[in-house]
Amino acid sequence: MSARNLEALFMPREVAVLGAARSPGQRQLLANLAGSRRPAQRVLVGAREAEWEGVERLSQLARADLAVVFDGRILTAETFRLLAVLRCRAAIVATDVPVNPTAWRAARESGIRLLGARSAGVVRPAGPFNACAFTTLIAPGHTALIAQSRTIAAAAVDWARGRALGLAWLATTGAEADVDIADLLDYAAVDPDVHSVVIQLGRVPHGRRFMSAARAAARNKPVAVLQTHSGEELLLPSRGTDPVRSAAFARAGLIECRSLEGLFDAIAALDERRHEARRGVAVLGNGAGVCALGVDALLREGVQPFMLRDEQRRVLRARWPLVRFVAGAVDLGTLPVADVVAVAEYLLDDEHVGTVLLIRSPEPGQAHVEAAHAVLASAQLRRIVTVWLGLDSTREARALCAAQGMATFASPDAAARALRYPRQHLATQEALMQTPPLWTHFTPEAPATARIAREVSQARAPARRLALKALETYGVGRRHGSASGPAMRLRSFRHPEFGTCLAVQAEAVGLRGSEVYALPPLDAVLARRVLQAAGFGWDGVAPRTRRDVQRLAIALIRFASLVVDQPHLAALQACLNVTRDGGHCRIREALMRVDPEPLPEARRLVLAPYPVALTEHVALRDGQGCTVRAIRPEDEPAVIEMLEHTDPEAIRLRFFHLIRHFTHAMAARFSQIDYDRELGLVATDNPADRDAIVALGHLIISDDETRAEYAVLVHQDWARQGLGRHLLQRLIEYARRRGVAVVYGEVLAENTAMLGLCRSLGFTVQRDPEDSHCMNVEYVVAPDTGPRNPTQAI
Repeated sequence: MSARNLEALFMPREVAVLGAARSPGQRQLLANLAGSRRPAQRVLVGAREAEWEGVERLSQLARADLAVVFDGRILTAETFRLLAVLRCRAAIVATDVPVNPTAWRAARESGIRLLGARSAGVVRPAGPFNACAFTTLIAPGHTALIAQSRTIAAAAVDWARGRALGLAWLATTGAEADVDIADLLDYAAVDPDVHSVVIQLGRVPHGRRFMSAARAAARNKPVAVLQTHSGEELLLPSRGTDPVRSAAFARAGLIECRSLEGLFDAIAALDERRHEARRGVAVLGNGAGVCALGVDALLREGVQPFMLRDEQRRVLRARWPLVRFVAGAVDLGTLPVADVVAVAEYLLDDEHVGTVLLIRSPEPGQAHVEAAHAVLASAQLRRIVTVWLGLDSTREARALCAAQGMATFASPDAAARALRYPRQHLATQEALMQTPPLWTHFTPEAPATARIAREVSQARAPARRLALKALETYGVGRRHGSASGPAMRLRSFRHPEFGTCLAVQAEAVGLRGSEVYALPPLDAVLARRVLQAAGFGWDGVAPRTRRDVQRLAIALIRFASLVVDQPHLAALQACLNVTRDGGHCRIREALMRVDPEPLPEARRLVLAPYPVALTEHVALRDGQGCTVRAIRPEDEPAVIEMLEHTDPEAIRLRFFHLIRHFTHAMAARFSQIDYDRELGLVATDNPADRDAIVALGHLIISDDETRAEYAVLVHQDWARQGLGRHLLQRLIEYARRRGVAVVYGEVLAENTAMLGLCRSLGFTVQRDPEDSHCMNVEYVVAPDTGPRNPTQAI
């Protein structure tokens, strides 16, 4: 659904508990709720408990914006209608009884969000508000923990408590009758108290909604995920983690944890280590062996140890003659603990060092606890990660460090894994924001694609000839040619959670590599990354090899376009070889399977495809023409070119302040969008659509799809030709088709041109009560009445 009304789960004003608490978990939830300082108004309905105000019937209450349901017999449509009268906005279903469809519909129609069934509840420590079934008290922090499993959430909470780590809030979704992980990701994405998110999931019932929410959250905050099997999957032989899920997580920008221990490490790492992720890790140990353990652990996790410069080595030898240097680390030997801390602080003064990894083995005459006290006294406490090797002798030191909020681990591997997570987040975000080259985009002529669609929809058996024709039409390859270059095998298939997926496999004589999975559609950057994972080299290879890999990338992109465009394709297979001259790929094998009744797009494709239907030619007032279409990631350079050559005053009126230079990150925010949540329109000065961009329009849709914020900018050379009006009309029309009720914007009071345009289109214009220099404009969108003519001129 969305994050709508979820604030009632975490910050309610009045709580009504329905039914008697019978199970131990329900008793604990009731006790935690009674012990919360907020909300002040708590009422027990239909049961009696000491220290609780009670009533017999729900109708006796005046208001309750959160309900907690203990008795499954109360889960009726009538109950939710009564709760709606009390202006209830959310309910925690803390029973194992599932919500029946009639009750679910009544809750949905009333706008009541349901968490559960089988939910262990929620807790927001900073409230403090505690409506969860766990005995462990949670300290305030900045990480949100979202879990489908009550037991995994309980273990994570207990572990965090033992490490003195806090949480911004916790929610267990259970059976997800309504509120699911996607909804809570949307809520976390805009919660200012949440700096990072950790999730556990065993199933993804709505793949497209999950991907959209995950991409939005991970764009601004690190999100770590642990996948487990659902109960149904456990009936099958164990297959390990689902590689398609892993591919989906990577595409969304999530950090995947491979184990429960890794999930715990993620909580610690994302809570404390984010801001040092761009700098190096210096390894210190009290012996060459433990230094080697630390360096090897970092390298296994892909974290590069900081390498000392010659000058630093000279300084360290001069001040502390006993130190030795091993590959990528400093061996402190038997240096006194005060000097150990001094070495760490000296290295942290280097701008290239973000963290010191200090590893200590038990040493005669130097107890771990003594070293812990010395480290905790350092002003650089938050930038030192400790590993206390051993068991019996380490308990006190670990407990002491954890109590002071210091990152401490039982092994170098656990510490290295924790240090990897924030670095992986940064690397993933940078990779996802790379700008694809222009040769990425390819769309066959409309008549050809329509002909293929018609023939595919009419096929009733596995078809080789039609598969070859479809692949040729989309430019994937040809049937003829001398094939001597690298070969790959492609296939598309349906995944139960993530819809249409791609599998890529390198092929040599008599050998096949492992399959690598991806979600369509693809661009050049994504395709190249998939091919590298499949074993096709790119960096440091011969020019001819790079040419061949690029040809395979083009074929992969077009193969992905084919499966996106053709809804009747249930499965498609192809084996391709690059031809001797590298000019194209030869299709050696091809086969397709057709689905007579295609799935709805939202189930078939979990990533919204490029809205090619929005492309249109527009005739302007002066007789010029331009092409208006949806924006693509490849447009980023043209977007920067337009913004930097637009009149500075127009830039100030659009962005509310003067921007002299537009960075890659700023332009990527415009061009790399989720079409399920946003629409970006560009106007280009040539139908070829790769020439200069002359105008931009943007629409950001709220997560509940009731409101959408617009923005429009036109280059001064194309102003006063009706182009801005056309873009705004197209944005309103798109909002209408999405069911959006209100399109709104903020306009500087001095921007008379935009205010005049808004008034002429029927917007209401009011001065912002909090900023006299700003006007709020709103347009009430009429319901959709049918298709329009895309070639309509202004």
